[in-house]
Parts: sequence; structure tokens; C-alpha cells
Amino acid sequence: MRDTITQMKNLVINISKAFMNGIYRVLRLGAKRRDEVVFLSRQAIEPSYDFMQFAKQFEDAGWTATMHMNKVRSRDATGSEGGIGTLAYAAHVLRELRLLARCRVVVLDRFDPVVSFLNFECDAVKATPGVLHSQFPTAPIVVQVWHAFGAFKKFGYQTVGGREGHPAATMESFQIHRNYTWILCSSEAARAPFAEAFSYPIERLIAFTRPEYYLLCESVEGAIEDEGGSKSVLVAPTVRMNEDSPRPLHDLYGAREVFEQQAGARVLWSYHPLEIGQAAPNGLNNQLLAADVVVTDYSSIVYDAYLLGKPVVFYMPDHDEYAQTPGLNSDPLSICPELCATTQQDLVSLVRKALEDSQSALASLGQFARPAFDGARQQPDSLPEFLGLTATN
Repeated sequence: MRDTITQMKNLVINISKAFMNGIYRVLRLGAKRRDEVVFLSRQAIEPSYDFMQFAKQFEDAGWTATMHMNKVRSRDATGSEGGIGTLAYAAHVLRELRLLARCRVVVLDRFDPVVSFLNFECDAVKATPGVLHSQFPTAPIVVQVWHAFGAFKKFGYQTVGGREGHPAATMESFQIHRNYTWILCSSEAARAPFAEAFSYPIERLIAFTRPEYYLLCESVEGAIEDEGGSKSVLVAPTVRMNEDSPRPLHDLYGAREVFEQQAGARVLWSYHPLEIGQAAPNGLNNQLLAADVVVTDYSSIVYDAYLLGKPVVFYMPDHDEYAQTPGLNSDPLSICPELCATTQQDLVSLVRKALEDSQSALASLGQFARPAFDGARQQPDSLPEFLGLTATN
């Protein structure tokens, strides 16, 4: 039965690929590519700050910028559904195909199956041992601007077959992360783990400072404060895609009143949007701006907190298990153990210390987070100029 279901899924995927490529070839007949950059996202309803700033940079250089995004329907942790439905998604895909057939540049913030399914004009190079992808689109040029800073937890091809990763057969059938010309990451230190995660030659990974970096650096610490001036703690778990995965911070929510009383601060809770069926955020996290201390397990919010000058405490009672699968590119328990708690009692103690002495906690956090931004430029670069892309008309 399982083999039959797998065969049916593969048949549907192959039909979808053939259908999309057929439409794409028809749309390409006699069409001339425009000086247009298309921004794609399947997890956001509104453009992110990065997308808006990149669009302005392209427009200033004589390009047309088009946003094409929507929250694709998915079942969240509570069992409810959000996002667009089947018919709306079909219309979404058809418009995406039309845009891909006419534009010169595509910018992504996550995996997009339409991009991966299509057969673009590519530069084919000699295959790299141990690397899956060896074709890089030239028409259109596809730029993956990953939505998270740094390389904290493992993801993508680093987690194939693991509890938080996709099965190898799924990665292969969906051709996940196929068709990128360039992949941008936040620092030189992130290039190697990102190359593994996307299964690309490291030469295709570029250290580039995203506009959000400058936005966070310029934001005023404590811009949003409680009227009573009380201290606040933001609890932000990483997304856990497997229903059987431990969720220590979710468990802590069950004892939130006791935790808040012990911590001596107001506690805010911020679950990952993908886990609760919400669209990806398109701006600064107001809860993060309001927080005095952040508690997380393995979320990349740690890098945003660092740039905002917010101390972070890591709650990792499942560290040994998580370090095995999905795995960690950067391990706080090794780099800054003084910020890591494995019991609720230790967590309360470290939170209280961070509230009382934020500067010491920030100094320790810097050991972990600073490498994610090594080499960051003082002023924003223009993405089209950085990639050598010029308008032709």
C-alpha cells in the first residue's frame, strides 16, 4: 500500500512538472525578457523589508520590480488550515509561470517548487563530488536570499532522513532547492554550512549583508515598553516539523504562570509562524523590540536579538538528542555554556541574571552570534550592482 501511495505521489509530481514546463515553453515562444525582477515567496502575504529594499535598489537602477507572494495553505500545529486554497494556488502558479517566462531576475526567500520544477537556460559545469546541484540558471538569474541570519541549526540537505528533515525520496522528487544561480548568506562563516544545506558548490554561496541587518542595527533598544516599566521576557521556540519531536518550550508554556512568577518578569510567547499556520512576518518583531531578554532553544531569532542588544538564554533540555538530529552548525553549549539551561530551575536562574546584568549576558552572546556578521559592510550594497546586473533598455 505504501509503495502504491508513493508511486501515485510521484506520478502527480511528474505530471505537474510536465504541465508547468509545457506552459512555460508556450509562454517563452517569441517572448523577449524584460528588465524585470520578480520577488517570490510562498510563506508571506506582504513583502519583507529585505524584498522592499532590494526592489527599490533595482528600480533605482532602471528595472521593474514585481512582487508575487501568498501564504500557501498548510495545516498548523492546532490542526487548522490557513493560506490560499487549491484553486487560488493554481491561479497563483499560472501567474508565476508568466512572470518567470518574461523576467530577467528572480529573488526568493525560501524554497519554491515552481522554480525547482522548470527547465531554465543554465550554465552547466562539472559536477562537484558530494554536491547535488551543478546547473545554474542564466535566464532568468535566480537569487536565493535565505530569510534567516547565521547558520545555527542544520536544515535542508543536512537533515535528509532525520526526524526534522524530509526523506531522501521527497527531496529528489520535488528537486528541492534546484535552480539557484546564487545563494546569499550573512557572512563568510555561513558559506560552508549553507553550501551543505542547499547542496551547491561553495563558489555559488556569496556573503552579502541583507538590508534587515541595517534596520536592526539602527533600531532603538526598548522602543516598545510596558507602561509600568516592568521587565519582559520573550520565549521564542524554533519550529519543530515532526509531531513526535520534543518541544521543551511548549511544555514550559503549560507552567507559564509559575515560570513568570519565578522569573520576576512579564513573559511573552512567540511561536514560529510555520508551526501555527501563519504567514511569515514582513517587518520587525514587535514582541522582540519590547523584550528585555529572549529565551529560545534553537531559533535564529538569536541573531536578530543580538543586533538589537537583547540578551539571550538558551533552553535546551533536549540538547544531546537535537544535536544528533537535525543537528547544529553552531552549538551554544560549546560556545557560550554560561547562557545555556537544561532544567527549568537553571533557566529561571539564567533569565534573572540576564535581567540584572544584560551587558555580561550580551558579551557572552557575542561569542555565539558575532561570527554570523563578520565582514558586514558599513553601508548597504546595491544587490543588482553587487551581482553585476544592469538594465538593458
